[in-house]
Amino acid sequence: MRSVCLSLLPSRGVRIKSGFCTGTVAAGIVGLKMPRYLLFGDTVNTAARMQSTCNALGIQVAPSSGEILSGLGVYRLEKREHVQIKGKGEMYTYWLLDKRIPHSRSPVLSTQLF
Repeated sequence: MRSVCLSLLPSRGVRIKSGFCTGTVAAGIVGLKMPRYLLFGDTVNTAARMQSTCNALGIQVAPSSGEILSGLGVYRLEKREHVQIKGKGEMYTYWLLDKRIPHSRSPVLSTQLF
């Protein structure tokens, strides 16, 4: 496992957690004084919930995304038990473990994502 150290807190590492969801979104620029580009929609909310219920240094994947990634046959996923997701209820989610690299000239067989 890797961590990033901040100069202000050299004794503590930063442990990132990530959520992943696929689907439709709406995007736009909001604001007049300080415009920001924002994404809206259920997909964005679900990805945020995946991140908030994730373990540190993990990537939690929504069910729809897990099915897509499994179908590609390139990513290794581990199915989780039911997770209580605010606004969604109980969901089966997945941990994204790593990516298998197809046979190539490279001696590396897989790449760890975290």
